[in-house]
Amino acid sequence: MNEKIEYECPNGGKINVEKRKIGVATFLFTWLITLKRKKIGLTAVVFVLLAAFGIISTPNGQNEHREGEKVPKGDVEAVEVQYNLGVMYYKGEGVEKDDVEAAKWYRKAAEQGHAKAQYELGKMYRYGRGVRRDDEEAVKWFRKAAKQGHADAQFSLALRYYKGEGVKRDYVKEAKWYRKAAEQGHASARYNLGNNYRKGEGVPKKDYREAAKWYLKAAVQGHNKAKINFVWTVILSLT
Repeated sequence: MNEKIEYECPNGGKINVEKRKIGVATFLFTWLITLKRKKIGLTAVVFVLLAAFGIISTPNGQNEHREGEKVPKGDVEAVEVQYNLGVMYYKGEGVEKDDVEAAKWYRKAAEQGHAKAQYELGKMYRYGRGVRRDDEEAVKWFRKAAKQGHADAQFSLALRYYKGEGVKRDYVKEAKWYRKAAEQGHASARYNLGNNYRKGEGVPKKDYREAAKWYLKAAVQGHNKAKINFVWTVILSLT
């Protein structure tokens, strides 16, 4: 059995490192600390890679948490690293672009409650990037992120209800999630909510004034279609 010793990370956390591998870990962390550019980000990436390849491990080998369980501060940082590594693989920043690896790291963070990772994983399933396309699975992850207040996820979930992709078509739920995103300043959600009021879909009644209100909010943000619809809806509201 390989002897392990406790090693202090650059961020103040502690990890268990095999004694025979301490030289590798020390060299990498020391080298990264000296970097002036993107020092923290690169350190985090190597930390995750070291863990991934078994060079280091978290105390007692535990780094998973049940959904809804409060994640300790140190582990929150680790989850953020997992998400960022997913972004790097997805965009090909610092590593070769790899959708499969991106989905893998997004999932690790998503399963521990990281809203952005949940949204990105939902998109991977929506478009079949790095995973088999699955609209129901996409909805599952969009919903998790949406419930945490992620505006883009709320908008995407609303679209799924509008199109009936991965869920049964439901205009009421569509309008509900558009509203949540719209109230956070999501321009496209504001425009689409305006459409709901203009058509009377998913809302109590057709309401041109309410539609115009949301069109105007989106128009102010530069949404071109909202600008056009705002003018026509104002005219309709006056007739």
